[in-house]
Formats: sequence, structure tokens, C-alpha cells
Amino acid sequence: MTEKLDANEFPWIKKKIEEIIDSSPADRGLSERAEDHLKQYAETGHCDMDMWSMSIPIAQFVLPMLKNFREVAVGDNKMGNYCSLKDWDLMIWTFEMMAADKAHWTSDKDGKKIVKGLRLFADNLRGMWC
Repeated sequence: MTEKLDANEFPWIKKKIEEIIDSSPADRGLSERAEDHLKQYAETGHCDMDMWSMSIPIAQFVLPMLKNFREVAVGDNKMGNYCSLKDWDLMIWTFEMMAADKAHWTSDKDGKKIVKGLRLFADNLRGMWC
């Protein structure tokens, strides 16, 4: 059995739950589908709605950790010359764009910047530990 998550520990889950509740007509209460989504969030931290565009919930999950890692590990120079601060800023900007669902609606220039940020993230992911 899956361990239940505490929505207060995961702000994106709390936000999603509020979005589901807000999207349900007040006069009818929660729809059966919205109730299913709430149960899915409570049990796993995601629901079927997230499958529409997985880049958004994944970015929302990764972004706070990237910011914290940059501040703690990179800011204290625990990682040495692993990645430049400019590269870290690009990765964070990329995930901010994705988390806000702006990655699909950008100029060609920003689109190339997003691809570069994702490649940097992929190339450095295995080394992101303190």
C-alpha cells in the first residue's frame, strides 16, 4: 500500500488540491472526477490531470530543490567548479518557465535557451548531491 502524503509538506500538491476544489461548481460540490483527483493526490502526490503535460508538475517538483541546491551546495562552493553560476541560473530559469507553463509559448530565442537549460540539467543531474 502506498504511504499517504501530507499536502502541507508539498506546496505544489496543496496548490493543485485548491485548484481542483476551485474548479468544481460550488452549487454541486465536488464532482466525482474532482473527488477522484483529490484521492489520487492524497495517495501519490499526483493525479490523472498531471498526465496532460508532465513537464509542469515535474518542473514544479524540481524547481525548489534546484534553487536550494544552488544556494547551499553551489553558494558554499561545496561543488567546486562543477557548474558555473550562470549555468545554475539558466537551469533555474528554465524550470521556472516550465513550472509556470510558459515554456511552450516562448520566442525561438527563449525556446533555444530552455533546451540549453534542460541539457545542462540532464548533463549534471547525477552530480547533484551534497
